[in-house]
Amino acid sequence: MNCLPAFVKKEVYFLHRFIFSSIFVPVIRRDMKYLILHNNYFLLRVTAAQIVYVSSDGSYSILKLISGEEHTFSFNLATMERQMESQLDNEAHGFIRVGRGLIVNSAYIHSINLTHQELVLWNEHFTEPLVVKVPKEALRSLKYMIEDTIGTKEDE
Repeated sequence: MNCLPAFVKKEVYFLHRFIFSSIFVPVIRRDMKYLILHNNYFLLRVTAAQIVYVSSDGSYSILKLISGEEHTFSFNLATMERQMESQLDNEAHGFIRVGRGLIVNSAYIHSINLTHQELVLWNEHFTEPLVVKVPKEALRSLKYMIEDTIGTKEDE
């Protein structure tokens, strides 16, 4: 690089700096809210859009992300719900509590099948739809809630 003229060196330096800073330095957007969950050995920071659902397994919460990752935390679903509300602010409004054991990101609700008691979550970032088994009454409540938002309700 010593044989290059000074102005070329300067351009190469700035190009190099631009390329490597955009690859290796994370951009922290101040307008984006993050959910930060941690314990003594692990910390997870995700945006609301990365969360597909949170399910309950006794006193544990299982967080499912669009990447397919699952993370288990040693607190119940009510505690997880409070964490989401306090950290995500307005973005927490996109999540719906479905029965006692599930919180779903409403952006990913694809279909509701009461007969098979299935909630299908999907968007173009998923490799395949996620099918979650949900009690019929919880699914029915979710279906009515969605129908109410669009102003129509089908009689059964």
